[in-house]
Amino acid sequence: MISLKKIRYEEKVVLVSMLVGVCAWVLDAAIDSLAFSHDTFLDSLILEISPHELYFRLFILLVIFLFGIVTSGTLARRKFAEEELRKTLNQLGDEKAKTDAVIAAIPDGISILDRSYRVLYQNHVHRELVGDQVGKVCFEKYAQRDSICPGCPVARSFEDGGNHVLEKSIPSESGTSYIEISAAPLRNAKGEIIAGIEAVRNITERKRSEEELKKHRERLEDVVEARTAELKRANDRLQQEIAERERMESDLSRVQKLESLGLLAGGIAHDFNNLLGAIMGNVSLAMLDVDPANPAYRPLAKAEQASLRAHELTRQLLTFARGGAPVKKLIALTGIIAEAAGLSPRGSRVVHELAIPEDLWPVEADEGQMMQVFNNLLLNADQAMPAGGTIRISAQNITLGPGNELPLGAGRYVRISVADEGTGIQPEHLEKIFDPFFTTKQKGSGLGLAASYAIIRKHGGLVTVNSEPGRGTTFHIYLPAAQGDVALSTREDTFTKGSGHVLVMDDEEEMRYTTGDMLVRLGYSVDYAGDGDEAVAKYRKAQEQGRPFDAVIMDLTVPGGTGGKEAVRKLLEIDPDAKTIVSSGYSEDPVVADYRSFGFRGMVNKPYRLRDLSEAVAAVIAEGGQ
Repeated sequence: MISLKKIRYEEKVVLVSMLVGVCAWVLDAAIDSLAFSHDTFLDSLILEISPHELYFRLFILLVIFLFGIVTSGTLARRKFAEEELRKTLNQLGDEKAKTDAVIAAIPDGISILDRSYRVLYQNHVHRELVGDQVGKVCFEKYAQRDSICPGCPVARSFEDGGNHVLEKSIPSESGTSYIEISAAPLRNAKGEIIAGIEAVRNITERKRSEEELKKHRERLEDVVEARTAELKRANDRLQQEIAERERMESDLSRVQKLESLGLLAGGIAHDFNNLLGAIMGNVSLAMLDVDPANPAYRPLAKAEQASLRAHELTRQLLTFARGGAPVKKLIALTGIIAEAAGLSPRGSRVVHELAIPEDLWPVEADEGQMMQVFNNLLLNADQAMPAGGTIRISAQNITLGPGNELPLGAGRYVRISVADEGTGIQPEHLEKIFDPFFTTKQKGSGLGLAASYAIIRKHGGLVTVNSEPGRGTTFHIYLPAAQGDVALSTREDTFTKGSGHVLVMDDEEEMRYTTGDMLVRLGYSVDYAGDGDEAVAKYRKAQEQGRPFDAVIMDLTVPGGTGGKEAVRKLLEIDPDAKTIVSSGYSEDPVVADYRSFGFRGMVNKPYRLRDLSEAVAAVIAEGGQ
């Protein structure tokens, strides 16, 4: 759109052309009046004009007018073009100023290279980096080379028209510096690559930061790896602690069951043992009076065997009683294991294989209870193989270190393994086999393994089991080893006769007189007392009469009266050298387990056979206690 100022300029040009036309009209009229003898100038100008003269003047006027119009348009267009050019130049100047300002603000060195790698342009940063190199070939000045530098990003941009980046290290006085060279093609309006734009950036700080970051990351990875390993170890320890806690909870549950059963066992054991003691004692006395060839001898022997089995059942029940420890002494397990292996049930079809080293360490244990444990395990293995098979019994010395896999402390142990080839134990039953009264056998009592477990635990040991259905079962017993040498344990059915005056104190009359009869048959004279107070009174009276007792057998427990524990203190006040023997069906009672600490010289467990009684009395009288 043409501005008002432009329209006025054209009007002036047209008016000038019209004025020039009028002047030409007037000039022609003047020439005509002078040269062609018109009367007056006015006639020649307007009044008396010939037609051809009018046409000529009008033509001249039109030509001049048209020339003015054409000239005014040409001049207007030229002026407009000049205005547009000036504006364009101003805009270019503004854009150039902006571009220069932007380039000046960029911290990178910017340069433009033509296709011959000659520098066409440098910003001030680039000049500060490499100096003024405009008009010079880059690789000749920058790298002192005769050809393009290897990996040149500008050359790669010329080849494929893409953008490329190259990192380079440059040695310097302060160390190694790093630069990043970015290149992009510069194209003309036809899309042809005519030059390349190169940007150079100092990335030394960035590279150092990356190196520091890399080092920090490596250190972090090391820390994470170490922490992960530590957490894994902690997790392993936690899993072990959880497993140990589960074992302890299982053991605690089993112990609580045993203690509950112990309340029942403790309530009936005393009376039952007294009755059983009377039976066994009278049977033993009867067998002394009957010749082995007599037909009556065999039933008596069977009665004694039945009494012994009842005695073992009672011991299993008493194993669960609270508050006691086994009557321990230094023993060798070799003889006990061999004896237990020789006591196979009648009609058994199993074979025993023993692998016991001669240097097997001794243990401090209750000999009778150990026999009970091995009898239970061997009987259990025998019953698992009704068609016969082999029971392998092995033993070895082992040393456990701290943090071992078993719930046992570090130290020396004797491990006894009993393996059968039987039917095995189902997985769902493994956790219950040591529970009281749990059994899968029609004739089983469910007490054998429970008693064995309780006995070994009270000896500071451990019982473990491995079983695979259809392949057999292996029990492992761990017992703390002891120092010292012992002779192999033997069990001969003999008894020792003696002489002397013996006082028998027991609240059960039948047990009291049966014991007296047995002592009389052994060669002793006997007197009797029903409780501890009566025994003390008779002992004092015998002392005063000059016929003291050579030994006193006292029942530990007297319901409603003075028992042996209280009576022995009174006897020792009368006679510090009193030779006393404690008698009890509670083999795990603290007094029985450590009878010497309570003033007794010997101990005999109810129910006892003639041999057991003879050995205990003879030892106390002859040696002052065992």
